[in-house]
Order: sequence, then C-alpha cells, then structure tokens
Amino acid sequence: MAIPLNAKIVLAPWTLGFIVLMSLTAALGVRHESGWYGYLHLTRAGAITQGLITSGSDPNNHCRITYSFVVASHPYSGSDDMCGFQPGQSLRVTYLLSNPSYSCAGDARERYPGELVATVMACFCASGMLLLMFWWQFRSWST
Repeated sequence: MAIPLNAKIVLAPWTLGFIVLMSLTAALGVRHESGWYGYLHLTRAGAITQGLITSGSDPNNHCRITYSFVVASHPYSGSDDMCGFQPGQSLRVTYLLSNPSYSCAGDARERYPGELVATVMACFCASGMLLLMFWWQFRSWST
C-alpha cells in the first residue's frame, strides 16, 4: 500500500523536524554535560554518597537547593532543583568518580529516565509545531 502524496507532504517536515531537534538536543546535552546526557554520564561513571542540604528549597528559584558532600576527605558542594527539602536534611548525591565536583542531588539512575522522556516529548511537540506551520503554509499556497 503506497503512502498518498498528501501524507508524504505532512510526514516529511515532521520527520525532518524531529530529527533536527533531536540532533540539536543531543549536541547541546553532550556539550554542556547537563540534562539527559549529564544524568546518563553520572549513571555510567558515577557513585552515590550521602550529602547534607545547606540551603533549603527556594520556591522563587525552581525549588533550588544547595548541598555538600565529602569524597576521600575532600569537601564538595553542588546545587539542584528539588522541592520540599530543608537545611540540615540528608540526601543521596550522585557524583562523577573522575570529577566529584560534577554531581546531582539524588540518584541519577532514578532521574535519567524522566529527563530523557521530557527531552523526547519536547522534540515531539516542537516537531508538531513545525508540522503545523508547514501545513498552514501549504494550505495557504493551495487556496
């Protein structure tokens, strides 16, 4: 069964847009070691330790917390977005074995799937918007 020309016109920009957006997202994630790639890196080459929250969730700043932890008798600190924490509470911290100053609050293995799903969904939504723009433009050309 062949795909009708109208379907090809609709699917081509959506597919192209999705590929472009995923490529850009992947490139930015790899470059900055943040987001999905940062969590992936921590899941593959990280370790978990206990940390202490030094400043609690700031509701005016995406629930930003700061925390401290110790690796091989050397103190490190970091910050992350996690709601509901107060200074003095303990939490798990995932840090990079080769560079403990790179860390995230909590278990990176638990946070990675959510970050990846959010990235893919954002690409799907942006691709959908691109598809809608192409459809709108194509519709105006045919009238």
